[in-house]
Amino acid sequence: MQRREPKPCDSGAARYSSLWYAWVGGRSIIPANRSAWIPRVEGWSSLKASPDLQISAFLANRAGVVAHLSEALAERGVNIRAMTVLDTVDIGTMRMLVDNVEVAKEALDVAGAAYVEVPVVTIPIPNTLGAFARISRAIADAGINIEYVYASSVPGADYTLGVFRVSDHRAALALEFDVESAEAMS
Repeated sequence: MQRREPKPCDSGAARYSSLWYAWVGGRSIIPANRSAWIPRVEGWSSLKASPDLQISAFLANRAGVVAHLSEALAERGVNIRAMTVLDTVDIGTMRMLVDNVEVAKEALDVAGAAYVEVPVVTIPIPNTLGAFARISRAIADAGINIEYVYASSVPGADYTLGVFRVSDHRAALALEFDVESAEAMS
């Protein structure tokens, strides 16, 4: 099987390490002092998306690499707020939201990790029947493509944090999501 190298992002340069490899670039667009993660409008009846910055680290697809990266972040006091790991034959992509992007980047640099910063929007999704359907429908009706999304919910929790990579970041941030209608479906 032929190995395919990742494509460069517009703002980066190639960087290789024995654990991770990818294209490095970008700057943080998120202020260090973030507001509460459930932005609401009009008396708690609807929700709004918030801008966030995801770090995507590219890593070898082998045992211990995710643990090594997670430990490197923890040693620097960085909390992983959300994460998903995707795999291919040769490499994996660890997409994550962290509580301190700048310190996370320093920890990744020290660990020899390659990464890119990706603007995403986060949307609190009520843990009720049909809530994700209503949010994804509102995004689609606005003509916005969901390129990928990840979320998970703890049983009994009121909300989950949905992390969305969308085709039109600004338009997604302008949307308002009706929570009451979703709750009525459950």
